[in-house]
Amino acid sequence: MFLPRSRKKQQVETSKPSRFRESSKVRSVASSQLELAKKESKTLLLEKELLATALTRVYEAEADGNITKDERAQLSGKYRDQLRKVEERLGDVELHIEVGELERLRDDLINLFNQKMTNIETRLDGAMVGLNKLKPQTPPEDIPVPIPTEEKKVEKRKPKPVDSKVDDRVKEIREEVLTALTRLEEMDVEE
Repeated sequence: MFLPRSRKKQQVETSKPSRFRESSKVRSVASSQLELAKKESKTLLLEKELLATALTRVYEAEADGNITKDERAQLSGKYRDQLRKVEERLGDVELHIEVGELERLRDDLINLFNQKMTNIETRLDGAMVGLNKLKPQTPPEDIPVPIPTEEKKVEKRKPKPVDSKVDDRVKEIREEVLTALTRLEEMDVEE
């Protein structure tokens, strides 16, 4: 059986998901996991600070002569191992937080973009209706053909006047979109 080529093309085009039309329904890090990761990060940072303080105190105790060099090596080794484990866990937790925050930011950006696009489409539809009302609805009449003369006349055609209101409105909308995108990029840079 033979399938027309255009039909295959339509199937391929419809199977492609629109990347910017919908926010992601499935997240790698759920919001509850994100909150737990933030709490755990705070706890791990405190634990890291306590271990670093304990390690500093061990070196101070050796300097004061309260413990020997061997005791300091044993204690500092123990605290360094604990500190290394805490830093590894902290790295994992921070990765979860980063992924969760980036997914949230992506969804917010897509939603804002979709809102702006919907707003622009609505305004454009309204402007097109108004523009169609301005255009004559009757087909153009026969255009008289100029009679050729001995000399060729070169007519300079003036460009058709453009509806300045529509142009101004389009520029205004374009500036709003660009301003919104700039603000979103600034938000992304700040985070």
